[in-house]
Amino acid sequence: MQRLVLSLLLVTCISVINAEPYYFLPEHLLKEPIARTFTGSFNKTTEIQGTIYMHSIVEDGSVIGYRCWQNVTGMGPGPLTLYGTTILANSTYPQAIVGPKGECLSPFNEYVNCDGWKRTQQEIYTNRCSIKRIHTTIEGEMKLVVHVDTQSNLKALLTETIIEGTAFPYDLYLGASVHGLMPKTDCPF
Repeated sequence: MQRLVLSLLLVTCISVINAEPYYFLPEHLLKEPIARTFTGSFNKTTEIQGTIYMHSIVEDGSVIGYRCWQNVTGMGPGPLTLYGTTILANSTYPQAIVGPKGECLSPFNEYVNCDGWKRTQQEIYTNRCSIKRIHTTIEGEMKLVVHVDTQSNLKALLTETIIEGTAFPYDLYLGASVHGLMPKTDCPF
């Protein structure tokens, strides 16, 4: 169950749609690191809250990918920490659950290819991605919708991941900024 939740929350990461790399958000929203609190729901029945961080990975002055770290409460008896890295060059998305001391638990990889973010209304962006879990037969697709305000500040990330015909909606409504750096993990990605 935790692997399924991880996959859905970090899409929340193939058959090819348009073979664009998987950006967690429209690229202009990722220019600065994101560190925000959130509230929301998983599967429209479970209320969740937590903190999300998104940072770029820079090599030789160029962005080569993004990291996403989430600490979520409401998904079980205690907090669940999720971590993933999207690598733009080859559309891989390694992910893991992170233990209380930063240890990398249950890692797995996916190939994620996307249509690319499109502005569908003044304050709404959409993207659609296909997902293929590496070394398994698990495949699916992910639909992402981002709501921004009139100054293009991120307000909400709404996703629906469909794995083997079952839909898992995940909605995040972003709140206050969090000061500090993304917590460290022992994950090699």
